[in-house]
Amino acid sequence: MAPLSILRKVYLDTVRLIRITGEFIHGFHFFGYLPSVISVFGSARIGPPHPGLAIAREFGERAGNAGFTVLTGGGASFMQAANEGAKKTKARRKRRRCR
Repeated sequence: MAPLSILRKVYLDTVRLIRITGEFIHGFHFFGYLPSVISVFGSARIGPPHPGLAIAREFGERAGNAGFTVLTGGGASFMQAANEGAKKTKARRKRRRCR
C-alpha cells in the first residue's frame, strides 16, 4: 500500500470508531433512565390472521402489568401488537427505529 492509502485507512477507521462510540453513548443516555425494559422485535410482514399477533399482544399486556417498559422496533405486525398490549395497561412504551 502507498503511504497515502494507509493514512486514509487509519483516518476512516478512526472516524468509524468515533461514530460507533457516539452510538453507544446515545444508547446509554436513551435507556439509562428506564428501570426495566423488555424489547420486542419481529417481522413487519406478517398479516392479521397470524396467531402470533394475539400472543404478542398478550405478552405486551403482561409485561406492562408486571411493570416493564415495552420497547419495540416501531414497525407493524408483532411489534405493533406488543405495543398495543402494553398500551392497554398504561405501561411506558418506546418505539425506536434503527437508523
